[in-house]
Amino acid sequence: IYSCYMDYQRMVVKGDYKLIHYNKLKVNRLFNLKNDPMEMNDLANDQLYTDKLVEMKAALLKLQREVKDPLPIQK
Repeated sequence: IYSCYMDYQRMVVKGDYKLIHYNKLKVNRLFNLKNDPMEMNDLANDQLYTDKLVEMKAALLKLQREVKDPLPIQK
């Protein structure tokens, strides 16, 4: 699932995980929806989830290209 809101936010859900990228703030939020359905525990800065964050960012960029979303993602 890919979602966007104006030029503020992009989101992707893949499997049990959800990545929200806040473009203007250059902030990522990563959640495990199976274990944390209320999205209370942000995993983006947890070193145990570094690989998952990289995977989810790649999925976000791939879907963004597929839907021809022109917003350049700020790193």
